[in-house]
Amino acid sequence: MTQETSKTPGWLLALDTSTPRSVLALGRVGAPASEILFDVDEARANQASSQLTPRIEALAERAGIAPRELAAIACGRGPGTFTGSRVAVATAKGLALAAGCPVYGVSTLASLASSAPAEVVGLTLAVLDARRDEVYSAAFNRAPTKRERSDLSRALSWRSVEKCGPLKDVLERYLGSGDPPPWIVGPGAKAYADQIPPTVHDKVRAEVVVTPAGLWSAAVDARRNDAPVELDSFDAVYLRVSYAEMGINTPKRPLTRSPFV
Repeated sequence: MTQETSKTPGWLLALDTSTPRSVLALGRVGAPASEILFDVDEARANQASSQLTPRIEALAERAGIAPRELAAIACGRGPGTFTGSRVAVATAKGLALAAGCPVYGVSTLASLASSAPAEVVGLTLAVLDARRDEVYSAAFNRAPTKRERSDLSRALSWRSVEKCGPLKDVLERYLGSGDPPPWIVGPGAKAYADQIPPTVHDKVRAEVVVTPAGLWSAAVDARRNDAPVELDSFDAVYLRVSYAEMGINTPKRPLTRSPFV
């Protein structure tokens, strides 16, 4: 596969469709923030299969390149929606094969943590609504933003593995230990606000969602610190089985009898 050089890092495409906000970012690592191109669709994660490729092509056209000229791809692998995560992974694999470039896996929770405002520094718990009274969660250590990082990236290190479970159970690991409570960011904090003790409400940022800038930051961190994934084994992260795998199939709308039968 084509490898990037230190002098010419080339174009990095980052994509994540694991949440209702389907986000893209395209740029050169180390370039000024003003040169990084962003695209976001507010509610198309479940329709990403029909929209994602045209959006990537349009973003590449804005940059003046062809998708086959990509030097690397950073793909959001979940956890999140089953369909959205699979679409991102499949698209990344196809683009990588066509461009002959490496792919880096990016945790959607890392992108969420990176999307928090600058005031969020230190231990940060990113939480997404997993439904069924559970959240997807992972804790990170967010470093302060450094002015010299013109490409929007920031140091983001792991502090826990990704988990799926009730928010109150997740918080028990961090509250009452004597250490400062973590920041709590993401839609999961809004969905299960009643499980968050009032004593830490001032450190909750439930309005935080995955942004293109946050995705870009997590993608740059992944490219700098992680090895490329093996395409044959690269897959989305689910953390639990789907309704279909459980044998549960609940229609989204009431069944109706066709007038033609």
